[in-house]
This record gives sequence, C-alpha cells and structure tokens, in this order.
Amino acid sequence: MIQPNSQQNSPTIASTYWISGSEPILLNSTCDKIRDQVKAAGFSERLIFYDEPSIDWMQVQFHLDNLSLFAEKKLIEIRLKTAKIATAGLDVIKQHMNQSANDHCHVILIISPKLEQKTLKTKWFSALSRNLNHIATRTLTPREFVHWIKQQFEMENYQVNHATCQQLATLFENDLLSAKQAIDIIKLQALDKSITTQHLNSIGKHAVKGSIFELIDAALAGDAAKSIALLQTSQQEGNEPLLIVSLLARQIRQLHQLSELCTKQSFQSAASKLGIWQKRQFPVKKALQHLSQKKILSLHQQLNQIDQGVKGMITLNVWASLERVLLQLSGKL
Repeated sequence: MIQPNSQQNSPTIASTYWISGSEPILLNSTCDKIRDQVKAAGFSERLIFYDEPSIDWMQVQFHLDNLSLFAEKKLIEIRLKTAKIATAGLDVIKQHMNQSANDHCHVILIISPKLEQKTLKTKWFSALSRNLNHIATRTLTPREFVHWIKQQFEMENYQVNHATCQQLATLFENDLLSAKQAIDIIKLQALDKSITTQHLNSIGKHAVKGSIFELIDAALAGDAAKSIALLQTSQQEGNEPLLIVSLLARQIRQLHQLSELCTKQSFQSAASKLGIWQKRQFPVKKALQHLSQKKILSLHQQLNQIDQGVKGMITLNVWASLERVLLQLSGKL
C-alpha cells in the first residue's frame, strides 16, 4: 500500500490504482492528479463504468482486450458504491495486472468508499495488493483542514492569512464540500485577489443560517421542526437535493461506525477516534440514544433509494423521502 503523497512524487504510471476514502473532495482531487499523470503519459481515452446497479465486466474486459496497434491507450474508471467487487470483476482485474506486468496499454482506476481493516486483510484484497497502487485518503485533522483551506486560495494566487483560514475552518468543521463551495463564492467576490473579513462575514452568515450541516445537526439533536423547515427552505430556493443526500449518507455512515465503536469503548473515546468535533458531539450522542444499528442500516438503505431517485434511476418523491429520513433521524417517526 502506498500513502497519498508517495504517488505524486513518482512519474511511473501503474497499471491499476485503487483510490478509497469517505471524503468526496479528497477522493476527487487524488483521482484528478492520477488522471493528469495518465493523460500526460499518452492515455488519451477515458471510459467510466458505474456500479449502478452493477458493472458489466464483460464490457470492461472487451476494452482491455483491445490492444491493436492503432487503438488508443485508455484510462478505465471503475466507480464502486461499496468496497466490494464481484468475482467476475476480480478475475478481470487480476488478468489485467498479470498482462500489464512489463508493459501496459490501459490503466484501471478503481474509486470506492473507505476500505475498512477487515477488507484490507481479506485474501482477495491481499492478492490484488501485490500489484496494486492503493491510495487511502483519510479525514483531515483540524490543523490539516486549515492548511487545506489555505491551499484552495493559494493555488489561484489569492492572498489570505492564517487567521482567516482558521475562521473558515471553525465555521465548516471539516465539511470540505460546503467549505469548497464557500471558497468558490469568496473568490468571485474578491476581484483584487485579497480576502478580507467582509468577504468572510458575508458568506459566514449565509452558511450558518441555512447550511446543510445545520439541517443535519438539528435532526440529530431531535429538533425535527427546525430540520424540516431548513429542508423546505432549501427546496424553495431551488437547491439540488444531491448534496443533502450525500452529506446525510456520510452522517449515517459515521453513526454506524460510532455505534459499533461504542460497544467496546466510551462515547468520548469513539468520537475522538472518528474526529468528531466537540461542538457536534452532543447532537450525535443524542441521536445514538434512540437509533439502533438496525435503524441506522434502514436509514442508509433509504438514502441509497433517494440517491437513485435524484439520478432518475427510479421514480420517487425525493423531497418527501428526505423529510421522512429527517423525522426518523430526529426520533419523531
């Protein structure tokens, strides 16, 4: 296994990458770096296969087998909803890695949620990992989050001091997706590329008033009325529900992890291990008091269905379904 930064220092292109993690922003940025490296190396065609509802591994094999002299070198992305691959998929990947030991015309990029330790220790993953570049992105520490915010500005030559970045970090509490949206808005306002407190105040008031983070925390704390009101405001403002679904799903996954850890250690220790900020520990702890692991699993399944509804894969009243999830999360249903 390699660490996230080690691949960036090496110009060598691997035949197979597996990028895993629970933070979409970090996943995407890591994958973008690999895509850029692969493209610069002459892999001009990009194909994407989604695990919705399942991947056609015969199609993947067909493209991998296309090794003619005039065929373009391909980057083949496999996007997984879970950290599992069907037996047919494992066979395709193993064959690709064996054939690509010395020279490869195609690169496979697998993208998945975080791989737990029990998955990393399985026989099938151990067999893959011998010839696999696995990059595990992880949740940022509070200090790393401040540094990440500073990087987002400095990459486009914006002037911003540490205190300003710290203020943004405190506002968004490791919520990279919402922080990135706020940063993009601030950049549009700062025409002279100098970030001021005025820019921060303007985005901060908006974020605190109606952020998705606040919506979720209200539900966790049992305040169903406030949570539903914020959801309805978001709908009336014409916001897309996909971001709400994504952040709710992340919260439910965290609750599941926390519930399992709390069977072996104190809530404080478990929360600290998962990097839950002190400010959020009260609503999270309150939610766990009425949410069994069975209920948490049910919420996760409901959000998967809502995600399919947002993407048009099934017919579903998305906003009504989100209301139901928030009512269950708040213990009112």
